[in-house]
Amino acid sequence: METIIIAERKRKYIADLIIFAILLAGGLISIIQYSASLPSIIFIVSLIIPSVGIVKYLWDVPSQIKLSEDEMVIYYGRSILEDVDARGSFAFPSIVKLKWGNIADFEVKSYTYCIPDNGGDRGAITTNYEYLIITLSNIDNLNPNSNQRYTVVLNHFEKTPEEILAICKQFQMAWS
Repeated sequence: METIIIAERKRKYIADLIIFAILLAGGLISIIQYSASLPSIIFIVSLIIPSVGIVKYLWDVPSQIKLSEDEMVIYYGRSILEDVDARGSFAFPSIVKLKWGNIADFEVKSYTYCIPDNGGDRGAITTNYEYLIITLSNIDNLNPNSNQRYTVVLNHFEKTPEEILAICKQFQMAWS
Protein backbone atom coordinates (compact mmCIF):
# COMPACT_ATOMS: atom_id res chain seq x y z
CA MET A 1 0.00 0.00 0.00
CA GLU A 2 1.21 3.48 -0.71
CA THR A 3 1.44 6.27 1.85
CA ILE A 4 -1.84 8.09 2.47
CA ILE A 5 -2.12 11.58 3.93
CA ILE A 6 -5.49 12.60 5.33
CA ALA A 7 -5.50 16.35 5.88
CA GLU A 8 -7.81 18.76 7.60
CA ARG A 9 -9.68 21.16 5.33
CA LYS A 10 -8.16 24.61 5.64
CA ARG A 11 -10.78 27.24 6.23
CA LYS A 12 -11.41 29.70 3.42
CA TYR A 13 -10.92 33.37 4.22
CA ILE A 14 -10.64 34.74 0.67
CA ALA A 15 -13.78 36.89 0.98
CA ASP A 16 -12.49 38.31 4.29
CA LEU A 17 -9.14 39.14 2.70
CA ILE A 18 -10.77 40.97 -0.24
CA ILE A 19 -13.07 43.02 2.00
CA PHE A 20 -10.17 43.88 4.31
CA ALA A 21 -8.02 45.00 1.36
CA ILE A 22 -10.81 47.20 -0.03
CA LEU A 23 -11.44 48.83 3.35
CA LEU A 24 -7.74 49.35 3.99
CA ALA A 25 -7.22 50.89 0.56
CA GLY A 26 -10.16 53.26 1.10
CA GLY A 27 -8.82 54.35 4.48
CA LEU A 28 -5.30 54.91 3.17
CA ILE A 29 -6.57 56.94 0.19
CA SER A 30 -8.64 59.04 2.58
CA ILE A 31 -5.62 59.74 4.79
CA ILE A 32 -3.37 60.58 1.84
CA GLN A 33 -5.94 62.77 0.10
CA TYR A 34 -7.32 64.72 3.05
CA SER A 35 -4.38 64.49 5.44
CA ALA A 36 -4.91 62.73 8.76
CA SER A 37 -8.48 63.71 9.62
CA LEU A 38 -10.29 62.20 12.59
CA PRO A 39 -12.78 60.08 10.57
CA SER A 40 -10.01 58.48 8.54
CA ILE A 41 -7.99 57.69 11.68
CA ILE A 42 -11.07 56.15 13.32
CA PHE A 43 -11.64 54.15 10.15
CA ILE A 44 -8.10 52.77 10.18
CA VAL A 45 -8.37 51.92 13.88
CA SER A 46 -11.63 50.07 13.17
CA LEU A 47 -9.69 47.73 10.86
CA ILE A 48 -8.05 46.12 13.89
CA ILE A 49 -10.95 43.69 14.25
CA PRO A 50 -10.77 42.36 10.65
CA SER A 51 -6.99 42.10 11.01
CA VAL A 52 -7.58 39.38 13.63
CA GLY A 53 -9.20 37.34 10.85
CA ILE A 54 -6.13 37.84 8.67
CA VAL A 55 -3.78 36.73 11.45
CA LYS A 56 -6.06 33.76 12.12
CA TYR A 57 -5.81 32.73 8.47
CA LEU A 58 -2.02 33.06 8.34
CA TRP A 59 -1.46 31.27 11.68
CA ASP A 60 -3.82 28.36 10.92
CA VAL A 61 -2.00 25.09 10.22
CA PRO A 62 -4.20 22.10 9.36
CA SER A 63 -3.95 18.75 11.13
CA GLN A 64 -2.83 15.66 9.24
CA ILE A 65 -2.81 11.91 9.64
CA LYS A 66 -0.09 10.19 7.61
CA LEU A 67 -0.37 6.44 7.15
CA SER A 68 2.61 4.52 5.76
CA GLU A 69 3.84 0.96 5.90
CA ASP A 70 6.14 1.72 8.85
CA GLU A 71 4.02 3.91 11.10
CA MET A 72 1.10 6.22 11.64
CA VAL A 73 2.09 9.86 12.14
CA ILE A 74 -0.31 12.40 13.65
CA TYR A 75 0.45 16.06 13.01
CA TYR A 76 -1.66 18.12 15.37
CA GLY A 77 -2.55 21.44 13.76
CA ARG A 78 -2.82 24.81 15.41
CA SER A 79 -4.88 27.96 15.17
CA ILE A 80 -4.57 31.37 16.77
CA LEU A 81 -7.78 30.81 18.72
CA GLU A 82 -6.38 27.66 20.33
CA ASP A 83 -3.16 29.50 21.21
CA VAL A 84 -5.05 32.39 22.80
CA ASP A 85 -7.17 29.86 24.70
CA ALA A 86 -3.92 28.28 25.93
CA ARG A 87 -3.02 31.67 27.49
CA GLY A 88 -0.68 32.71 24.71
CA SER A 89 1.68 29.79 24.98
CA PHE A 90 2.13 29.65 21.17
CA ALA A 91 3.65 26.18 21.53
CA PHE A 92 3.68 23.92 18.55
CA PRO A 93 1.95 20.62 19.31
CA SER A 94 4.05 17.54 19.11
CA ILE A 95 4.11 15.09 16.28
CA VAL A 96 3.07 11.62 17.39
CA LYS A 97 4.63 8.61 15.63
CA LEU A 98 3.04 5.23 16.32
CA LYS A 99 4.37 1.92 14.99
CA TRP A 100 1.69 -0.41 13.65
CA GLY A 101 2.76 -3.19 16.03
CA ASN A 102 2.07 -0.94 19.02
CA ILE A 103 -1.50 -0.07 18.01
CA ALA A 104 -4.19 -2.34 19.46
CA ASP A 105 -7.38 -0.75 18.15
CA PHE A 106 -9.06 2.22 16.48
CA GLU A 107 -12.51 3.53 17.24
CA VAL A 108 -14.58 6.60 16.47
CA LYS A 109 -16.57 8.18 19.29
CA SER A 110 -19.05 11.01 19.04
CA TYR A 111 -19.56 13.49 21.86
CA THR A 112 -22.19 16.21 22.01
CA TYR A 113 -21.62 19.31 24.09
CA CYS A 114 -24.58 21.49 25.06
CA ILE A 115 -24.11 25.00 26.36
CA PRO A 116 -27.33 26.35 27.90
CA ASP A 117 -28.56 29.79 26.95
CA ASN A 118 -29.10 30.78 30.61
CA GLY A 119 -32.83 31.08 30.37
CA GLY A 120 -33.05 32.72 26.96
CA ASP A 121 -35.68 31.70 24.44
CA ARG A 122 -33.12 30.56 21.84
CA GLY A 123 -32.32 27.27 23.54
CA ALA A 124 -28.89 25.75 23.90
CA ILE A 125 -25.86 25.75 21.64
CA THR A 126 -25.10 22.16 20.69
CA THR A 127 -21.81 21.07 19.15
CA ASN A 128 -21.02 17.54 18.03
CA TYR A 129 -17.41 16.35 18.02
CA GLU A 130 -16.12 13.18 16.35
CA TYR A 131 -12.92 11.69 17.78
CA LEU A 132 -10.61 9.00 16.46
CA ILE A 133 -9.35 7.12 19.50
CA ILE A 134 -6.15 5.11 19.03
CA THR A 135 -5.57 2.53 21.74
CA LEU A 136 -2.03 1.25 22.16
CA SER A 137 -1.10 -2.24 23.25
CA ASN A 138 0.93 -2.34 26.44
CA ILE A 139 3.81 -4.34 25.00
CA ASP A 140 6.35 -3.90 27.79
CA ASN A 141 3.83 -4.07 30.66
CA LEU A 142 6.22 -1.85 32.59
CA ASN A 143 4.01 1.14 33.23
CA PRO A 144 0.27 0.45 33.03
CA ASN A 145 -0.51 4.08 33.93
CA SER A 146 1.33 5.56 30.94
CA ASN A 147 -0.54 7.22 28.09
CA GLN A 148 -2.14 4.33 26.23
CA ARG A 149 -4.56 6.38 24.08
CA TYR A 150 -4.28 9.15 21.55
CA THR A 151 -7.22 11.13 20.20
CA VAL A 152 -7.68 13.20 17.06
CA VAL A 153 -10.66 15.48 16.43
CA LEU A 154 -12.11 14.52 13.04
CA ASN A 155 -14.65 17.30 12.48
CA HIS A 156 -12.78 19.22 9.79
CA PHE A 157 -10.98 16.51 7.82
CA GLU A 158 -11.40 15.95 4.09
CA LYS A 159 -12.80 12.47 4.67
CA THR A 160 -15.66 11.42 6.92
CA PRO A 161 -14.87 9.81 10.30
CA GLU A 162 -16.12 6.44 9.02
CA GLU A 163 -13.80 6.60 5.99
CA ILE A 164 -10.83 7.52 8.19
CA LEU A 165 -11.62 4.64 10.56
CA ALA A 166 -11.84 2.17 7.64
CA ILE A 167 -8.51 3.36 6.18
CA CYS A 168 -6.77 3.12 9.57
CA LYS A 169 -8.08 -0.41 10.19
CA GLN A 170 -7.05 -1.43 6.67
CA PHE A 171 -3.48 -0.20 7.27
CA GLN A 172 -3.41 -1.86 10.69
CA MET A 173 -4.40 -5.24 9.25
CA ALA A 174 -1.88 -4.92 6.41
CA TRP A 175 1.14 -3.85 8.47
CA SER A 176 0.76 -5.17 12.02
